[in-house]
Amino acid sequence: PSGSALNVAREYFETTELENATPFVVLVTDGALNCNPEPATPPGLCVCTSPNADLCLPENEDAALHCLDDTRALEEIAMLTASGVPVYVVGITQQEALADVLDRLAIAGGRPRIGGERSFYDARTEREVGEAFDAITESITSCAYSLDAPLDLSRVQVFLDGAEIPRDPSRRQGW
Repeated sequence: PSGSALNVAREYFETTELENATPFVVLVTDGALNCNPEPATPPGLCVCTSPNADLCLPENEDAALHCLDDTRALEEIAMLTASGVPVYVVGITQQEALADVLDRLAIAGGRPRIGGERSFYDARTEREVGEAFDAITESITSCAYSLDAPLDLSRVQVFLDGAEIPRDPSRRQGW
C-alpha cells in the first residue's frame, strides 16, 4: 500500500540523520493506490481500483482493500515535502482513469515530470521504466562540472573517494 510505504519513508527520514546526502523518495506504483484501511466512503461507494468492480461491493469482506487510498498517500507526500524530502512518482499503470491521481501525487511531491502529457513518469513498458529512472537520476545528481579556465588535460587528475579515476578521451570508461 502506497500510503503505508510513504509513511515508512517519512518516519525513516525523521529519525535518520543524513550526512552529505540529498533525501528523496521514488514512489513506483501500478496506479491503483488501493488497500485503504479506512475508506472515507463505505465499500460499494468508494472509488474502486480493481477492474472487477464486484470486489468493492459491501458483501465482499475485503472490499476496502480495493478502495482508492489517494487521500492518505497525498497526506504522507505533503508531510515529506514539507520536511524537505521531494517525491518522484512513477506510474506503471494501464488504468487511465487513475492517471489523474498519479498527477496529483507527482505535483504534491514537488518533482513533477517536465514536459509530456502527465506530471508523473508514465512508464508502461520496460524501456519507459528505464527512461523514467534515468530522468529522475539526472535530475537528482550530475557528474558534470564546468571550469572557467582552459586546461591542459594531461595535467588534470580526478579522484573519487581517494582513488584516481583515469582519463578516457573516448569518455566511455573514466573522465
